Amino acid sequence: MKFGFPMLGAALLLAGSAAALLIGSAGAQQPQGPNLADGGKKEANETVRLLDTSSRLLDYGRKNKEPIAMILAAQMRQRVTLTEVDRKPQVEGGAADEGAKTTQTDITVDSILDEARKMSAGDKVIGQMADDVKASASKGRVGGPAAHRVNVPAGATNWYRGVTFQGGRYAEVAAMGDGDTDLDLYVYDASNNLICSDTDLSDRTYCGWTPRWTGDFTIKVVNRGRVYNRYTFVTN
Repeated sequence: MKFGFPMLGAALLLAGSAAALLIGSAGAQQPQGPNLADGGKKEANETVRLLDTSSRLLDYGRKNKEPIAMILAAQMRQRVTLTEVDRKPQVEGGAADEGAKTTQTDITVDSILDEARKMSAGDKVIGQMADDVKASASKGRVGGPAAHRVNVPAGATNWYRGVTFQGGRYAEVAAMGDGDTDLDLYVYDASNNLICSDTDLSDRTYCGWTPRWTGDFTIKVVNRGRVYNRYTFVTN
């Protein structure tokens, strides 16, 4: 079939328009800049918030010898149900421990209550409060996000790559340690932009942000101490 010049020109114009639409569509599917929404609505997960607050109360109670703060920390943690997942972070660096661990077990409701009892030197009121918290094990629990417990060696970094979060939905990550060392938390998007960090001198770390689009993120947990730290890693 042969085209005259008018028909050929129209065909080329249509082809060009179609190509432009395809290019425009492809470009729209590849957002630019950091994967972080400005002014996103914060709808924090109740479980992550409870765990974070519990960990900070536990830290406060230990440092200030306040058994009541320990009881409150245990009570908050008692309300949480986590979904255990098998995550295997990539470990970078690390060294042998340079000293003794002060904590030897996972932090649980029972372990916190035991600490509170010992700290109170047998105070009957504290003992009764601890018993009350333990007895309320099945009351008021809230559903929990994905979590696992893992060690990070002295001076090492644990990397979690390809963790997907939904666009427009508030995302949360927390790493809560055993109290022996300082842990730092960093979150990067797929383009290696730093999205969030928590670098205070504790091992209670938390990051919350709203991704602009659904995508993968890289999370790293850094142990700044001289002994290993066993922490709970949580994502919503």
